[in-house]
Amino acid sequence: MLIDSDFIWFIALVTWVPFRIMTFILRKKKK
Repeated sequence: MLIDSDFIWFIALVTWVPFRIMTFILRKKKK
């Protein structure tokens, strides 16, 4: 079964974006 590349990109964004936001918020809290 071949997975659509667009679907892979969607999953990557959904998992990567929240992670980036969390690190950004944590960095701001430290200051």
